[in-house]
Amino acid sequence: MKKNAGAGREKTFTRAVPKRLLKTSEAAVYLSCSTWKIRKLVMDGKLQYVADSDDTDWRFDIFDLDAFIDFNKRREETIG
Repeated sequence: MKKNAGAGREKTFTRAVPKRLLKTSEAAVYLSCSTWKIRKLVMDGKLQYVADSDDTDWRFDIFDLDAFIDFNKRREETIG
């Protein structure tokens, strides 16, 4: 009698979870700017960040980055 190769193993199903918090370098790529620009935006109070427990790594909520983009959209007025 053959033993079932999968017997005793529990099947796990994983679902891809979208990444919501980005590192500084990832936030810079998302906003098409430098990491220094991201830091300046934080220091100027124009961009929020999420701090971990020891306050060493900044994480940026993708919703805050989207809000920053929406707030800073400009449309040129046409004169005519």
